[in-house]
Amino acid sequence: MYGSSDDILDQIRSREVTGVFHSRKALIDAAEELLIAGVDRADIDVSASLDELDRRLNYQLIPPADLTDLPVTARRPFTGEDDVLGAETVAGSITGCIGAIALAFYLVTQDMRPLSVAILSILGGLVVGGAAVLLVRRRMQRERIRGLEKLSEAQGLLIWVRV
Repeated sequence: MYGSSDDILDQIRSREVTGVFHSRKALIDAAEELLIAGVDRADIDVSASLDELDRRLNYQLIPPADLTDLPVTARRPFTGEDDVLGAETVAGSITGCIGAIALAFYLVTQDMRPLSVAILSILGGLVVGGAAVLLVRRRMQRERIRGLEKLSEAQGLLIWVRV
C-alpha cells in the first residue's frame, strides 16, 4: 500500500490540465464549474500557501506558468465555500450539543427546575456552538488569506485538474 496521495502521484503517470488565475474569485468560479461538470473534487488541486511554496522552491522566483510543470510545487486540495459551510455546521452542531448536554447535567445536579434547565442548556449550547463556528471560520479564512490572497497578488493562482 502507498503512504500518501503524493506518493501515488509520483509513481503513477497521470494527465493533468493546469491553469493560472489572477484572482481568487476566478479560481473558485472555475473550480465550481469543474465540479458541476462532473469532475471529482479529489482531482482538483490548487496552489498551497505562499510560505509553503517559497519553502519548497528554496525561495526562488519562478513564473506561475512554469510552476505548473514542477513536481515540487506545493499543492493542496480545493476547498470551496460549501466545504467551509459544512465544516462550520458540523463543528457548531456537535460542540453545541455537547455543551448543552453537559450544562443540562450540571444544572440537574444543582436541583434546578426542568424549564430552567431546558432554557439555560439550550442557550448554553447556542453559545458554545456559535463559538465553535467562529473558530472554524477564522481558521479556514486565515488559511485562504495567508495563502491564496498573497499568492494571487504575487503573480497568480495555480489549479491542477487530473483527467
